[in-house]
Amino acid sequence: RGNTYAAKVITTSLKKDLDKSSRRSRSGRAPRSGYSNRNGTPPPVGGRVHMTMQTEDYLEEITDRPIEQDVETQTAAVMDRPASPLFVRAKIGFDA
Repeated sequence: RGNTYAAKVITTSLKKDLDKSSRRSRSGRAPRSGYSNRNGTPPPVGGRVHMTMQTEDYLEEITDRPIEQDVETQTAAVMDRPASPLFVRAKIGFDA
């Protein structure tokens, strides 16, 4: 959720490089004792819902898309015709 202005784009080649480096680092690592494989918070109790809370010092509106605005301009209903030139050269050559 939220805007994607600061989202980091991961290309397929970068993803392959990251996978290779993570495999190398995992292969040499000893397993930690007492480490549990927990995935975040438990599901909410019946009748309650988890909500995303914003804890920064300033409030930022979380949106899926950037804000769009329609802007209009108004021109004069009757535009003056430009003055006709006093002399127009005769066309000669291939484009005549």
